[in-house]
Amino acid sequence: MKIINIITLFLLVSCGSHKINNNLRSENDAFADESFMRFGNTRLSKVSEKDFLAKSLSKCYKGNFKSTLNDMQKEIKSYKNNSKYWLYIGICYQLYGSQLKANYFYDYALSGSNLIKASVYNNKALVALKSNNFEGAQILLEKAIKLSPKSNIPKYNLAQVYIKFNHLEKAKDLINPLVNKNSNDIDLIFS
Repeated sequence: MKIINIITLFLLVSCGSHKINNNLRSENDAFADESFMRFGNTRLSKVSEKDFLAKSLSKCYKGNFKSTLNDMQKEIKSYKNNSKYWLYIGICYQLYGSQLKANYFYDYALSGSNLIKASVYNNKALVALKSNNFEGAQILLEKAIKLSPKSNIPKYNLAQVYIKFNHLEKAKDLINPLVNKNSNDIDLIFS
């Protein structure tokens, strides 16, 4: 029972990853540029209506999965060559709880830039963690960090894996630079 509680806590504080190019910042959110994960409805509602992909993703974070996925499917001709489109569909399925479909669409996004690939590997690591595949998650997170060394979320998630297995020095090496940048972030303080 204890292990289930630890895994549940870990999954709650782990962050999905993708780069967000907007000004929806919060001074207490170290990951605001990379994830909508901790955005409330107010911040999610401020996403630009003109950015179809970001708006669609914000709707998924609000829980509007089916209608958003239908809307995204209708736009496949416009976005089929855009790796961010496939990444966001994967994220929607992951939020919906369909890990198999999420991984399927993440594979399509792997044709994108290193930043997109890093986001895919980070999110696939979260899927691996959900199925208790800690070694696979660690490998995926290390790939994500190598592809996008400036991304914070894969470092944070890998630190959480290290903490789980009491590799505290390794975790500290990943967490401390993040804390130095944003000492008010609640997840970083908790870590």
